[in-house]
Amino acid sequence: MSCAFRPPLPAPASPFSETLEINPHGICARALPQSQGRAWQVLHACEAYERISPVVEAESASGMLPTVVTPSGPLLSAAPQTAAAQVALLRIWNGVRNWRRVLLENAGNCELVHAHCFAAGMAAVRNFPTVVYEIDRFIENEPNRAAHGRSWLGRSFQVAEQFVVSRAAAVVARTPSLRQELVRRGAAEEHIFVIPRPVALPELPLADYLVTDTDTTWTGWRQRSGSNSAGAETFAVLSSVITGRNWQRWLKNLVGALCSASRQTRNLVFYLEADDDLRRGALRLLKDSRSILDARVVDRLAAAKVLPACSLVVAEAAIQPGGTPVENPLALAALLAGKPLLAADLPCNRDVTPSGRGCLWFKPENAADLERRLLFLASDPGLCAALAASGARFMRETRSPLRIAEQYDAVYRYAMQRRRSGKLQTPAVRWQPSQACI
Repeated sequence: MSCAFRPPLPAPASPFSETLEINPHGICARALPQSQGRAWQVLHACEAYERISPVVEAESASGMLPTVVTPSGPLLSAAPQTAAAQVALLRIWNGVRNWRRVLLENAGNCELVHAHCFAAGMAAVRNFPTVVYEIDRFIENEPNRAAHGRSWLGRSFQVAEQFVVSRAAAVVARTPSLRQELVRRGAAEEHIFVIPRPVALPELPLADYLVTDTDTTWTGWRQRSGSNSAGAETFAVLSSVITGRNWQRWLKNLVGALCSASRQTRNLVFYLEADDDLRRGALRLLKDSRSILDARVVDRLAAAKVLPACSLVVAEAAIQPGGTPVENPLALAALLAGKPLLAADLPCNRDVTPSGRGCLWFKPENAADLERRLLFLASDPGLCAALAASGARFMRETRSPLRIAEQYDAVYRYAMQRRRSGKLQTPAVRWQPSQACI
């Protein structure tokens, strides 16, 4: 059973009308680029609607007419993480035939197909003339993050995905690092576009950092992270540790830099976000510095609550699922929340802000450089405020729904132009659309 639906058209009011009322940086929506695209009739093919809902809503807000189709309804759950990688990959391959039927049944009057998963992309490039393939994770890493695509079947799927990329009229990558990896694998550089995930500013973009107002775990946190009883402002620093990349060395370097800063900056508080499996080890490392540094280990829910009251966010590495380049969620959340960012010069952080707006870089695994730059920011509140404003403006200029819709409009124009120029190979199978369910 397939499901196709078209999202309701938005109200004619500007999508920034609500965010301007709570915008702490005074950014004017009239200064942002306005969408002048055409009303594309796009058929979005995805496994679950939640994964692409920001894209579809952004296109609807700009006047496009997107239609969404899924293989088994809009809320299809992901494959079990306990399944073997080989079995999951074979299931994905078996879904190509089902995707062919679903796409042909629901194509209607759509001008092009926008595939968001491998199976839909493989079926689309073999049956439709104009296809845009979007990728945020390589297929060999999709079913099992521990597989890393090292099996012979994973390598076979790498070749299959390269076929989809080469046959698509245009390819959309989520991050610059992902684009570089596609080029390294042999994809044509001029056909790959980098479009980040749109966010409804000023809200945080990731479910990992979203919390509800009914949570009771925040009791007492606001008093601790605000001003103290003497009326002095608290300089709160938030960071995180992840499994791998020798997190103990990273934490020791960071704690040493914070201890040096605490001697010059009064009322410094350090919040460390750590998962359950790392929390005990982090507490042991922080034990020796308790006499100098006010440090607290928190979970992800509490970190989201602490973030609005923080003065600085320090980000190092991010988990790379199966080797696929991803953005650092802590760095992204910091810029969206309007906080100055001190980040390691790594691809996961460069993907968030390629030009470095709103951020001060430090050399990875260099304790002296980290300490020098941390002291520099702690002693200059004006620079911190400037970085925060610049980062928030950069997020609004690059990830607002209208800006993202403009970029997709350019991709669709490029795909249609490439199709009409005759440089795109035509599939042997003709279109066989039937009445769509809208």
